Amino acid sequence: MKDIILGYILCFLCVFGIIGTVTLLHKILKFSGELSRKLIHILVGLTWLPMYFYLRGTVHIIIVPVIFTVVNWLSAYFGIFKSMERDRGDGKHDFGTVYFAVCMVILSVISYFFPNTLYAYGIAVYCLSFGDGAAAIFGTLIKSHNPTIMKGKSLLGTLSCAVFAVLGVYFACAFTNVSVSPVQALILGVATAILELFGGRLDNFTVSFGVMLCACILI
Repeated sequence: MKDIILGYILCFLCVFGIIGTVTLLHKILKFSGELSRKLIHILVGLTWLPMYFYLRGTVHIIIVPVIFTVVNWLSAYFGIFKSMERDRGDGKHDFGTVYFAVCMVILSVISYFFPNTLYAYGIAVYCLSFGDGAAAIFGTLIKSHNPTIMKGKSLLGTLSCAVFAVLGVYFACAFTNVSVSPVQALILGVATAILELFGGRLDNFTVSFGVMLCACILI
């Protein structure tokens, strides 16, 4: 029971600490709202670590992302955490942060009923948070010598997605004691970039489920 309580405490400290820190830096350094949003997107994946160490094998690994999904949904509608919200170009709200949390709920359910997929869950989370976040940051910050591949997708954004997804694979495996070869990591990184490139507004889902499936097959 102590591990579960500690797991909850660390998860909430991680999420709200990241949101608070990025929000403060955003106000001090005056960087763009999109950058603050993507920094949160990248860092909030760290929540998986206390879930893995303290909540795995229990239903609480599902409850935590469910709570965060509700919080994200409330924030999206009421503008509670403005540093992680944005409106799309068509005037509608972007629910990417909500989709991220929903993906974690579904992956948590899968790993709860199929514990041998827990490592693949972690890989999917870090490929999504590191890869997709890097794609947005590098794709929007670097304008010169950065040709557009598809609408809203650039060459450097896609390449950075693959590179940072590979780092995400190694990051997840370092904590799960799962061995991964450079070839396997590279395949997962490239798969992440492709799934992000063609995922459109649902890239959170395509990357999450696609990478988890690939990880289960490859590793």
